[in-house]
Amino acid sequence: MWPGMRILPAAASLPIASLLLACATPVPEAPLLAFGKSLASAWDAPGAPGQAIVHADEAGKLWVQDDRTKKRPLASGVDHAGFELTTAARGLGDDGRTLQWEWLATLSRSPQAGLAVLSIHDTDGRLAHEEVLLEPCSRLAWRDGEAPELLVGCTDRVWRYRPGSSSEAVVTAAQFARSGSALGPLSFGDGEARVRAALQLAGGVCHEPCKTWGIQLDGREFTLLPQFQDGALSRLTVFGPRRPRSAWRTKVKDDWSALVAEVTRDEAAENAPYPSATALAEVPETEGIFYAQTHSPQREGASATIGLFRNETGNARGFGAIAVISPSSSGPAPVPAAAAD
Repeated sequence: MWPGMRILPAAASLPIASLLLACATPVPEAPLLAFGKSLASAWDAPGAPGQAIVHADEAGKLWVQDDRTKKRPLASGVDHAGFELTTAARGLGDDGRTLQWEWLATLSRSPQAGLAVLSIHDTDGRLAHEEVLLEPCSRLAWRDGEAPELLVGCTDRVWRYRPGSSSEAVVTAAQFARSGSALGPLSFGDGEARVRAALQLAGGVCHEPCKTWGIQLDGREFTLLPQFQDGALSRLTVFGPRRPRSAWRTKVKDDWSALVAEVTRDEAAENAPYPSATALAEVPETEGIFYAQTHSPQREGASATIGLFRNETGNARGFGAIAVISPSSSGPAPVPAAAAD
């Protein structure tokens, strides 16, 4: 033993495996603050624009970088691609290699759609708060002081965010995805810009040039066809994948059940009889399109027909679930025709 060196009794009694385990155990992450929302009396924060350090890639993922530092990802639950980004940082610093901040707020907005998403990240890029704002908002600023406090300026009011509980309603991305009176986040009368932005935020996939969209209902893939009249949403057609006859009692039925639950917003409606494949009748004035209606739900502002279709291309037959949704003021939703093609 070297001079002056001695073994501490407590450490000497620990097994080697225990010492190694203690060294290898990761330090738990500090819990994230929860930001509460309230109404501010006025905009009284500095109005200087934030640095343009937050970006969105083609997939809509947020990341932060400036001219001198490495790219760092920011957690988010929505697609920010194509939105205008406004950023404000509290405690922003830069050691020449890594951007640092205490809190980083980003407003992803679509002025044409009247929608915005507020995201607040901690210094590690973790998501502390994310909310869909159903109004045009354009200003962000952190107020000076010991506690973090963010102001968000919208058209006719200012929102305040600080640690604690909310006194105002907050619309999460999941809530927004079911907020419309027609289907998902959509309501009849929405303009084309709002339909596009709303579907993107709700997880829809644009099939360029966005005439149709891929959407998921209960984890199943569907195609959505929005139609417009005088620039306003006037009709929605939703249809499931075109499947072979062998899938009639399996995948087609599961598609149909998911579509019924979503459109009727009533899981009990799934108990309606599922027709046989031979019950489909040819739709008048169409060529090779057959249809059987199973539901005709009505709710405030919307009416729908839900059923199953069969169409024929050459010698191949395809089967699937389909729904057509229209405003109640226009009368019963029409029987699908070309939408099943």
